[in-house]
Amino acid sequence: MPGFLPKAIHLLNRLVPKDRKSVYFRSTYLYPDNVEAVLETLLDRGQGRYHLYLETPVFNYAGRPVRHLKGRAAALWRYLRSGYVFSNVGMFGNPAPVKGQTTVNLWHGVSFKKIGFYLTPEAKPYPTSTYVVTYSDLFADVMARAFGVARDHVLTTGEPRNDYLFKPLTLQELNAAGIPLEQGQKLVFWMPTYRQSKYEQQDDGGRYDLGFPFLTAETLGELNDFCARQGIVLVLKWHGLQRLPEKIGAGQLGQLVFLTSEALSAQHLPLYRVLACADALITDYSSVFINYLLLDRPICFAYDDLACYQQNRGFMFEDVERYMPGLRTQEFAGVLAFLRQVAAGEDPMRELRHRLAPVLNRCQDGENAARLLKTLGLIE
Repeated sequence: MPGFLPKAIHLLNRLVPKDRKSVYFRSTYLYPDNVEAVLETLLDRGQGRYHLYLETPVFNYAGRPVRHLKGRAAALWRYLRSGYVFSNVGMFGNPAPVKGQTTVNLWHGVSFKKIGFYLTPEAKPYPTSTYVVTYSDLFADVMARAFGVARDHVLTTGEPRNDYLFKPLTLQELNAAGIPLEQGQKLVFWMPTYRQSKYEQQDDGGRYDLGFPFLTAETLGELNDFCARQGIVLVLKWHGLQRLPEKIGAGQLGQLVFLTSEALSAQHLPLYRVLACADALITDYSSVFINYLLLDRPICFAYDDLACYQQNRGFMFEDVERYMPGLRTQEFAGVLAFLRQVAAGEDPMRELRHRLAPVLNRCQDGENAARLLKTLGLIE
C-alpha cells in the first residue's frame, strides 16, 4: 500500500471538489512527448472548452490558452481541482485515484524492462491512476500489473507521441536542428536505453565509455570514416537518464552527431519528429524500436549485456529476443554490417517486422492522441 504522503494526498483529493473543465498536465523535461502530444491535440480539437494547466519547464505555448504552473503548491492545488489529469511520470507520491477525477498515466515508453511494481515486488500493488495507456494487448497485462490498475482500465490506444512520427521535419528544419544531412545521404539514429543513471546510483547493465555498446574513443574514428564512405550521417542519441561521458572529442567526426534530450528541449523539438527522418534505427532494450516500427524501416539491435541486464534490472517478458524484428549483433562489426545494408538499400528483416508490427502496435496511424481523448470523452 502507499506510504504516508500518497495516503495524505489521496484523502485531501477526496475532499476537494473537481472542475471537469479543468485539465492538468505533468511531465519532466526528459520525456515530454506523450504529454505534449495530448495537450496539443486538445488545444486543436477541444474547441476551447477546457482550462489547460501545465506543470513542466519544457513546452513553449506563448500566445496559446495554456497556463504554466509555477511552484509545487500551485501544481498540487491544480491537481486537486482538476477533473482530468495526464502525466508521464509519478507525481505526489503516486496517490490512488478518486471518484470524480480521471487520471491517465501516459508513461514515457514501455518495452521489456521492468517498471512500476515489477521493480518493487515486495510492495502490495494498488491503482496509481484511473487509466494506463499502452500499445497493444501484448503489453496490457504487464501494464496492469506494473501500475496496479484493472486490466479493463488499460487503454490500447497507442502512445500519443507516436503521432509525431507522421510529422517529420523538412531537410531544412533538420539542418537547423544541428543535423547536417544532405540530399542523397542516409540518416541513421543510434538510441540505446540507459545503464547508469545520472541522477541515481543505479547500474542496470554494461558499462560503456561513451554510453553506447561497443563504442570507445578508438572506434569512434573508425565509425566516422565508415559512415563517410557509405554516405551516412549517424545521430548518437543518449537516453535522457544516461550518465554522460565527461569528454567525447568529437571535433573531427563530421558524420557523427551527438544528441541529448536537453538539446532537443532547448529547441522545443519533439524527439520523434526528428526520428521520423531516420532511414534506420540502432537500439537495444529501449522502447523506441516499438514506436519506430510504425515507419517500417530497418532496425538493428546492438547489445552485449543481456544476461547482466536481466540480472540487474530484469525484464517483464521472457525471451525478449523473440520480439526483436531486426538484425541482432553483439559486436561492433555487426553494427558496421547493418550500416552497410542501409547504405545499399537492403532490408532482409522486412517480413519479420511485418509479422510483429501489429502484435507490438495495435494502432498503425498518427491519431493516437485523438483516439485517447475520444475514448475519454474529451473530444468528439
